[in-house]
Order: sequence, then structure tokens, then C-alpha cells
Amino acid sequence: MSTKELCIHLTELHAKSLLNDNDTFLFDCDGVLWNFPHIFTGAVELLNYLTEQGKRLFFVTNNSTTTQDDYAKRFNDIGYKAKPEQIICTAWLTAQHLKSINFKGKCYVLGMQSMKDELEREGFQICGGIGPDPVPSDSNAVTVDTLELEKDVDCVISAFDLHISYIKILKAATYLNRPNVLFIATNDDASHPQNDEIVKPGNYNAK
Repeated sequence: MSTKELCIHLTELHAKSLLNDNDTFLFDCDGVLWNFPHIFTGAVELLNYLTEQGKRLFFVTNNSTTTQDDYAKRFNDIGYKAKPEQIICTAWLTAQHLKSINFKGKCYVLGMQSMKDELEREGFQICGGIGPDPVPSDSNAVTVDTLELEKDVDCVISAFDLHISYIKILKAATYLNRPNVLFIATNDDASHPQNDEIVKPGNYNAK
């Protein structure tokens, strides 16, 4: 059964029952509250109403390009006063997972600055992957000696990366070929929600 088939129109009775029976509400963001920069009609008003009714709100997103602080600011900018601890984003979750398993090694990250910020906030060491890593014009020049590989990478993290390149994938695959190197993917979305004709590819390990 598809998600669309599970959706039902809420009558006034349904809405009252939903409010009375629940103290905590979880919201996705992209494609649910907004397709930035477009905010869905009534979204901010609903969030403010639920908060006024004493409900706890959390925002769960697999968008790895923003930190908890970034998302809280975005909510505040559109008229809802959110706190960073209300945001459950994959950049933060990745750091919390590594913390929970007492990870002590270095991370190679295919991702944006947000991933680096959340990981470093928890004390994890990043050894490359953030920002551009240009492909040399001569593919024959790509050797073990020219790749500048780190010797002690213990985890490869795959998130959304605007600067993805063959060299980055090559490095990630080489690290993962080593024994006992962890692999973490923040999400497996093949594409992002969109408002126009542009197709926006998602994570590069999508199914």
C-alpha cells in the first residue's frame, strides 16, 4: 500500500481526537512543511497552534546539509520559534551514533560543511571529503602516490555532497576496502522534493 493510499482527510472529529490523544508530534520538513523557499499554506500556523496547546514538537529530517542550529534559524525566520534540540537531522544523528558506539577514529566524509560541524562539535576528527576534490585532467596520474590517502581512516560517511567527484568516490571506496572500516549513509533518497522541472539527485548510495 502506498503512502498516498494511507492518507485520509481529517474531519473536525478526527482532528480533535488527534489533538486530545497525543502530547508529542513529529514532523518531516522538506516536502511536508515546505519546498523551500515555498512554505506550505497553514504550516506555520499549525505549528504555533500546537505549541500554544502545550504539545511537544520535533522535526525529523534526513536532510544532511543543515545542522540543528541551521534548521532552528530557518524555523525562526518563517515565524515559528524552534530550539535546536527540537531538530532531529541526519548530520546530528550521525555524530550521536558514533558517540554511542564510543568511536575514536578518523572520518572521511562525503558531505557538506554541516556534517563536519556536527561531527566536530562532538569531538570527532575529519580527514578530508568536505569541499571540492578536483579530478586531474590525466586519469593515468591517479595513483596510490598521488591520491594523498590517509593511513588511519576508520569510518566513511556518505551524505549529500554538491562537490561529489570520481576522486572522492575512489578515496571512499579505497578506505572501505580496508578491514574494519565503518560505512555510514545518512539516507538513501534517490532524489529531493522539487518545485520545477529540474531533477535533483539525492544521496549517491541510493537504492
